Amino acid sequence: MGYKLFIAEKRKVGQLIAAALANLDGQPPEKEANNHIRGRGWIVAWLAGHTYTLYDLKDYKKEEWTLGWQNLQLPIIPDKFQFKPIEADHVARLIQTNQQLLKGADSVVIATDAGQEGQIIAEIFLQQQGWNGPIERLWTSANEIGEMTRAVQHLESNTLQKYQGLKQSGMTRLYGDWTLGINFTIAYTRLAEKAGYRMVASVGRVLSTLLSICVDHDEMVNSFSSTGYYDLEANLETPTGERFKAKLNIPQQLLSNGKHCRDEATLESIQAAVKQAPMTVSSIAVTQHSYNPPTPYNLTTLCIQLSRDLNLTSSQILELYQAMYESGYLTYPRTEDEYYADEQLTNVPVIFDMLRGVTEEFRTLVDGADLTKKPDCFNSSLIVEHPANSPTVAPPKWSSLCENSKRIYSAVARRMIAQFYPAHVISTSNITIAANGGYTFSAHSKTILQEGWTRVTKLGDDDDIPELPLLQEEIDLKIVDLTLNKKSTRAPARMNESKLLSIMQDCTAYIKSPQVKQRLGEKASLGTVATRGEHIEALINKRKYLSRNPDGSITPTKAGKQIRAILPPELSSPDITALWEISFKQIRAGSMDATDFEQKLKAWIASHVNKVSSLKLNPNPLAHFCRSCDSVMVRTKPKSADSSPSWRCTSCGEFTPDLNGKPVEPLEKHGTPCTQCGELLRTILRKRTLSNLKEKKQRAHKNDDRRLLVCKNGHFGH
Repeated sequence: MGYKLFIAEKRKVGQLIAAALANLDGQPPEKEANNHIRGRGWIVAWLAGHTYTLYDLKDYKKEEWTLGWQNLQLPIIPDKFQFKPIEADHVARLIQTNQQLLKGADSVVIATDAGQEGQIIAEIFLQQQGWNGPIERLWTSANEIGEMTRAVQHLESNTLQKYQGLKQSGMTRLYGDWTLGINFTIAYTRLAEKAGYRMVASVGRVLSTLLSICVDHDEMVNSFSSTGYYDLEANLETPTGERFKAKLNIPQQLLSNGKHCRDEATLESIQAAVKQAPMTVSSIAVTQHSYNPPTPYNLTTLCIQLSRDLNLTSSQILELYQAMYESGYLTYPRTEDEYYADEQLTNVPVIFDMLRGVTEEFRTLVDGADLTKKPDCFNSSLIVEHPANSPTVAPPKWSSLCENSKRIYSAVARRMIAQFYPAHVISTSNITIAANGGYTFSAHSKTILQEGWTRVTKLGDDDDIPELPLLQEEIDLKIVDLTLNKKSTRAPARMNESKLLSIMQDCTAYIKSPQVKQRLGEKASLGTVATRGEHIEALINKRKYLSRNPDGSITPTKAGKQIRAILPPELSSPDITALWEISFKQIRAGSMDATDFEQKLKAWIASHVNKVSSLKLNPNPLAHFCRSCDSVMVRTKPKSADSSPSWRCTSCGEFTPDLNGKPVEPLEKHGTPCTQCGELLRTILRKRTLSNLKEKKQRAHKNDDRRLLVCKNGHFGH
């Protein structure tokens, strides 16, 4: 009789699953050995995240795909996508262990992370092993023994649509991105090369859109022209001697762009008119606002906040968070959800007791929390994959954490504590003041009625609005002075990681097509919570299309601007991504067959790469072009130490000697027939030797023209 094989995504989770199964058995498991743990009728093994990756082009060993990318026939679409193991010793060992264990298993339980990525990690592995036996699914994000013990008692068949839908949509995403990336990269690299640009035009569904947004934003900042504008401010005094400031409500006809007044002379005339008589409070509008605590962090919102506060990259934040997750201090990091599971509410008192012992700061905050309330953010029905980021019951070794790790942990803990505080309540007053000549001024104030959860975590970038004195309608105000202020419009801020992550989380504003926006019905996103930081790092560190500056701003490089210049609208806006996401959701739900999407994708890519081949870019002004066929020439390296570099035409293959880093200018009879044999004459350079250098010095003139005409039979021209 065989056993049930649980395949976890990583060792830590595998150990927790084994501990939970042992709890149910009432006896300890065998000691961990060779990357697995045995128990009574079960074995828990694990992988290392992704263990397989899609084939590269060369791996398919198709003769027509081995011609060199310049000669490949597009589109390139495999009949069947194939996978290969990731090249790493530890991955090879894990694959070998699981292969052996599968031979004796009666059934398999996919126990990888609860999400699309986790689903396809296991599905690809089992597919590669040819497993055809029964499969169950353990769907949980549990990180402590009690939750995991409950989870392993509620396995489901992996054939359910909610799991197979994840598999199909995940695989379709992989295939689609591979197909789009390789075809468009080759097509646009060829296009760039024809125009004399020596670069790989790396193109991708997410990367290209992200790059375009960054380049376009940078161009907007660089082209911004500051203009002056004016406002009129009154310093007023109440009958009791209290002073405050109010601003003129500038008549709409004076606002040239709907926002700013540039008519200094008219404002000066208004200034002269209104100072002739006291002002009167004409109306007071008081409104009360109540703000509930912000939802718990997911990985993206955490990175948005902390990259701004700590000037850290999202990759750095994830690395520090991951270390605390692996130490058991924080829950799973790569979550898109902003809700906690219902069962987590029972752990809150334990977590808060733990936090009391970590720092005095946490103790004070926890003591102010109201544990009798059930916050709305505890709602399992709203969780798609993993619960929001939160502390676990395990106390962190505070003194051993670096300062940035402490700040990350503190941010996550504070966001949970804030859920148990009352609402933040403010009162806003909008005062309208009548002035001479029918003009009006306005003043605003904000009063905090209840601090609430802002005692725990800050409200955000809230304006600091001063309080006004106690005012009543119809009272007269003395004009202390009237100031005509000249101001200047400011350019938008440079792009930074926090802003870029916010755009990736919701890029709806960048969608061009109204029809796509209508079909979408909700916000559009770029990338997944697990890959957004990787996309940014790829553009900066791998592709070198963007540059991260010391002040945290992100600007495009020369190469990035060149790539952006050749991208079509389909790849420079999120429209394609939004349409794909609609299809992926339909595939997950079972309302679209994955093959339908793949067929449409193939047709679209084939059509587009054909269009690319007919496009023409403006020539690179720094490039050199062949005099025979007008194609781009590339400089080739010398084959040996005693040989010289040369230039080769990328189209006809003609070689031209190099002279001072440029193709040599041909002599007048270059390309004409040889008078002795009829072969075409070519311009070559006579080699420098000691004798001809000496001869040159002896010549009275300074002519150093080393060019000669010669045909392939060695006959010299004149």
